[in-house]
Amino acid sequence: MSMARAGADRGFLILEQVGELFIEAEQENRGDSPKTATLIPLEQCTKLSQAIVRFVDRSLQTVVINQPEHKGIFAKDPYFLNSQAQSIACLPLFFQGIPSGVLYLENTMMPGVFTADRTEDLKFFCSQSPYVKSLQTFLGPDIPKFRPTVSLTQLPLTARELEIVLLIAKGLSNKVIAEKLGISISAVKKYILNVYGKFQVNRRVQIVTMASELGLL
Repeated sequence: MSMARAGADRGFLILEQVGELFIEAEQENRGDSPKTATLIPLEQCTKLSQAIVRFVDRSLQTVVINQPEHKGIFAKDPYFLNSQAQSIACLPLFFQGIPSGVLYLENTMMPGVFTADRTEDLKFFCSQSPYVKSLQTFLGPDIPKFRPTVSLTQLPLTARELEIVLLIAKGLSNKVIAEKLGISISAVKKYILNVYGKFQVNRRVQIVTMASELGLL
């Protein structure tokens, strides 16, 4: 799916690494070539609404704003003080059913761009495994394939860590995992960081790949 077909003139690919969000690629308008970011932390990027991105990452819900004056819960977001955004669409990205990041699109010229049909097309696009190849064409170079480098005997996972790995494999967000286990979101993040270290990986989807390779799923 191209920027023009999506109705956007600005786009950002935001992916998760070690529990944090990074701008990995961006395209400023339909005519420019995609630029690969040097892993810019989300909190350092002023070109988009961090509040919207974090909401989508946390809730796995799509956000569409088609009228500048109708921002809903984001009305007080400081980003909009100087932004020229007329339409915004922000969607969660999935790979093999696992939340992997966020796609953020803007149109700075026209309101009402992200119609219901376009939004449904984007949702379908973002839920399909082949989206990775499309995003590479749309926003940047190959996302490296992951290969496990450790064995099960080297991974002394605690019972809680294993429980969280299994819930991640079901595609659940940190918020839902916390609710299911009756613990805080910060505790979930701490356990996931432990798993990243033990699995020697830095992406959520790699946790699932590793767990599958080791016969844990």
